[in-house]
Amino acid sequence: MVFQPTTTEHENGVSSLAGSIAVELKIPLIQIARQIELAQLECKPVEETLLRLDEIATDALKLMDSYSLGLELGQSQQLLELEPLSVPAVLYDAAQDLTPIAKRYGVTIDLQATSGTRHRLVMANRSGLRAVLLNLGSVFVESSSIGSAVITLAARKTEKGIAVGVYSPSANISPADLMLACRLSGRVRQPLSKFSTGSAMGIYAANTILQAMTANLKTSRFKRQSGLGVVLSSSRQLQLV
Repeated sequence: MVFQPTTTEHENGVSSLAGSIAVELKIPLIQIARQIELAQLECKPVEETLLRLDEIATDALKLMDSYSLGLELGQSQQLLELEPLSVPAVLYDAAQDLTPIAKRYGVTIDLQATSGTRHRLVMANRSGLRAVLLNLGSVFVESSSIGSAVITLAARKTEKGIAVGVYSPSANISPADLMLACRLSGRVRQPLSKFSTGSAMGIYAANTILQAMTANLKTSRFKRQSGLGVVLSSSRQLQLV
């Protein structure tokens, strides 16, 4: 089951997303304030504190860019240009984006791509897919710090194409949960309360970006782990050799 909003739900969702972005901005600001307070109390070197603050700010900007992409696409309802690309390469880039964020939460990023995906091209938008994985990953990192110390970015071959997603042993998100979370994003404090203690707005943003690639976010499984992902169609162009 996938989430496909009606026109009214779409318009309300875009407004909700804008509000959620403002709420999400508080998190890195709070982290920065706490780092400054700790530095003063523990008399840490200025260079060490500045490096820590720079890391938090850089990661926050990456997340804000990915959220903003979802908001922009939701407002314009335009489609992203698709191109043949290698999924493992995008997974690697997304893992690089998520690793410093995960580290602050005590979570490890596990990257897995089955052999059937390594030499196949799919039709997608590179920047869009990377933003989707970052959006989903940020939600899973925050949630997994409570129930699981590892989240997995994975790709596997299916009959319909290449399935790409983010997974965790503690996810347990049902299709109904996903649909409700997308509809309530920004309207309630915890739209996915069974899994996430936060706004989970990255899920809404990810779905909006995927719709701009004529795809949909859906529940998925990978090696006994539950998660969220998308199935991308294989490119008709020559595969990698």
